[in-house]
Formats: sequence, C-alpha cells, structure tokens
Amino acid sequence: MNKIIKTLIIVEVQVIIVLIIMCHLKLSTLEKKVYNTNKFMHELLINKQIEELKQIDKDDIVIGKKTAPVTMFLFSRYGCSACSSFYKNIYPQLRNEYIEKGLLKIVVRQMVQTSRPRILYASKAALYSYRIGIYEEFNYQIQTSNTVIKNEFIDSVMYSLIDFEKGYDTFLNNIEIEQEMLEISEKARKAGVKGTPSFLIGDEKIYGTRSYKKFKEIIDNELKK
Repeated sequence: MNKIIKTLIIVEVQVIIVLIIMCHLKLSTLEKKVYNTNKFMHELLINKQIEELKQIDKDDIVIGKKTAPVTMFLFSRYGCSACSSFYKNIYPQLRNEYIEKGLLKIVVRQMVQTSRPRILYASKAALYSYRIGIYEEFNYQIQTSNTVIKNEFIDSVMYSLIDFEKGYDTFLNNIEIEQEMLEISEKARKAGVKGTPSFLIGDEKIYGTRSYKKFKEIIDNELKK
C-alpha cells in the first residue's frame, strides 16, 4: 500500500513539473509574441516619425537648388568634432560633384537643447546667417575653427561678414524661433536621431559620419531611381 502511495506521489509531482514547464514555455512564447508585436509597432512609429522629419519646412536651411532630385537631411551640432570633420572633408566633395551640378540639396537641421545654451546661440546665429544669405561663409568659419564655441566668438564671426545691424540681436532674442528649433530637435530625437552627425538620404539612415565613397554610392543609387 505504501509503495502504491509513494508511486502516486511521484507521478503527481512529475505531472506538476510537466505542467509548470508547459506554462513557462507558453508564457515565454507569449512574451516573445508581445515583444515582437511591440517591436513591430515601435518600428512603424519610428518610420512614420522619420517620414515626417523628411518634410522640408519653409524655414529650413537648404544648401543647393531646391529642385535637386536627391535630398540629404543632415542633423548636425556646433561643437561636434565629427560634424566638423564632415564639413572639412566630405562636404567640399559633395558640393563639387553634386550640389553645384543641381543633383543634391542638403537640408541642415541643428540639434539643440536648452542645457547647451552656447550651442543654441550658435544655431540661432546660423539660421540668421542663412536668412540673410551668408550661411555657407558663416558655417565654414565656425566648423573649421579650433576656437571653443562661445557667444563672443559667434558674434565676431558674424560681424566679420556683415555690418552691425539691429536685426541680428532681435533675431537671437526671438523666443518663437528658439522654440521652433527646440521642437524640431526633439522630434528628431523621438524618431531615433540621437547622435550627430546623422543623415537621411532616401530610405537610408546613417548615424555617424561615413567615407565620401559611401555617400557617393548612396547618392548615385538615389539618382538612378
């Protein structure tokens, strides 16, 4: 009798273990399905946000002909050494081979935040320089200089290119313009643009700079389309 009871207990324990394992497997499968579903939804959301980023606004900084067939969205930040490297080494080649021939335009989006007021100041000055037609000269001096980004340095570069005018100070103190720049940067971050420089070219997303050969390959493929 005792032997039968022991056998029954062993069988029951084994059944319980099997049930626990089966439940665990089902939970793992369910968790995986939930994870995959959430991942899919997240990717859909990110793609939607990226498509929204690729809408050119009337206030964007656009280098090149607006009718150029290929558009590069460049998310940049003053004080970023990789961004400076792009402007020094890659940009001149892009300008010679594509921009000046009307094949490529670059839409520049400055990544700013309130915690870096000097970068925000420089970015507002850059937008002002674009609106008065001296952006490339202004940006070149900032990007190729080894000087630390400070308000005084930004002002000195600006005043070396234009005569002093009240419009500059008024523009820099415009809260609405600052808010728009902060909102655009926040949208970019939510869409997955974390570091600088980052690029959107057609369906390609590039985080961090690449060789000129890589950019050329992507642009040529876009031109074929």
